[in-house]
Amino acid sequence: PGKGIIRNYCRNPDGHKTIWCYTTDPKKRWEECDPKPPKVCDERLKGKKDVGYRGCQTRTKTGRQCQKWLLQSPHKHKMARWKRPGKGIIR
Repeated sequence: PGKGIIRNYCRNPDGHKTIWCYTTDPKKRWEECDPKPPKVCDERLKGKKDVGYRGCQTRTKTGRQCQKWLLQSPHKHKMARWKRPGKGIIR
């Protein structure tokens, strides 16, 4: 069911080894993320390969800003809601 792919939060919609996102850096397509300390969001890494993560991390391990899942710039991808219906991509 839905993968919680919203805004520019780190997620694991494709079964990668952990949470990740596309970056806003034109020279770096995607990068893995670390969850934030659990203050505001549920930052537990859940499910096989962390696919159930629903925290609010918006930066990669090296500090790059995550690209919004709905956008196709600077990096085009196949996680768009019209290509992946029912995956929770809403913004």
